[in-house]
Amino acid sequence: MKNAIVLIGFLISGLFVYQRYFTPPTAASIVFRDVEGYPHGFARPCKPAVITFWTSQPSAMSDRALLVLDHIREKYPPARLDVVAVYLDRALESDIAYQAQKAGRRASVAVAQTSDDAAEINSLKQVFKIREPGQDIYLVDADGVLHVIDAGDPNMTPDRLEAAVAAQFAALPHL
Repeated sequence: MKNAIVLIGFLISGLFVYQRYFTPPTAASIVFRDVEGYPHGFARPCKPAVITFWTSQPSAMSDRALLVLDHIREKYPPARLDVVAVYLDRALESDIAYQAQKAGRRASVAVAQTSDDAAEINSLKQVFKIREPGQDIYLVDADGVLHVIDAGDPNMTPDRLEAAVAAQFAALPHL
């Protein structure tokens, strides 16, 4: 009897470890709107998306990731793919919309939108496992599963990064 209880405990802990570390993370719980008011959600099935995170701090990684998102927006129509740059600092949507327009951004932009920005940003960081703004570009497939492309390599040119994103999307079964 004691061995059966130990075995059941072991199996349950094994299942927890499997779910935590070996199943791909999903973005199903994320729902937000961009500064233009268009909703974005990743509950299954969803429109695939390319996402990066940025802040007001100058960063070569963020600049490169934003440039890649702009190029991807040119290649894929909005009906087929969401392309969103999420701003992590506190800001008014109108200010971020103005910055995006001034910089010629083609990708949609969004900011934290709840009354408790810190909680929302912490939730985003947890789901997406954000290391630093612009260091990763995230792909969300039609099932809401996250795929991460490391954009932090300083030798990675925007063209090579864009090719890596395109190759990852080509490999997804739901496009």
